[in-house]
Amino acid sequence: MRGLRVWCLSVACLAASPCLAEKTVKMVGNFVLVVDQDPFSGDARAVAQVKIGDDIVVLRCLENSLSVAIIRDHPMWGSNEDFKVSFRADDGGTTELEGVALAADTIGLYDSSRLFDAMIGASSVAFRVKWLASSYSFRIHISQVDKVIAEVKEVCGN
Repeated sequence: MRGLRVWCLSVACLAASPCLAEKTVKMVGNFVLVVDQDPFSGDARAVAQVKIGDDIVVLRCLENSLSVAIIRDHPMWGSNEDFKVSFRADDGGTTELEGVALAADTIGLYDSSRLFDAMIGASSVAFRVKWLASSYSFRIHISQVDKVIAEVKEVCGN
């Protein structure tokens, strides 16, 4: 139940933020897509989130750059920790990435724009996060990801 409250609260905060000039919040498949403007540069930005259980995958266009982040509903690691991350769309090949903890519950993935194309046509994505002597894996079923990716890429001018 806590996870649902955190999810709803984060979406509500994004939607209600007074510093954003224009914004659109909508459901696309099982993603919540928020499109707005950066309050400093005026550039368009987009954040699409899909949540299953304690896991959230975020597709982003921030500062005209595509990226992917992983959020865990409860903190598991310390800020600035480094990670090895494996990605797989459906049962396809595995893509290896590196990431860094942006917060105790969020990992930003380096060079992750290539995952957008790998997700097109997929019905699920899986991630394995490896750090220290441990790992954590999860799979999220996604719907209408092609439409979400197209909208996020359009905001980024791709």
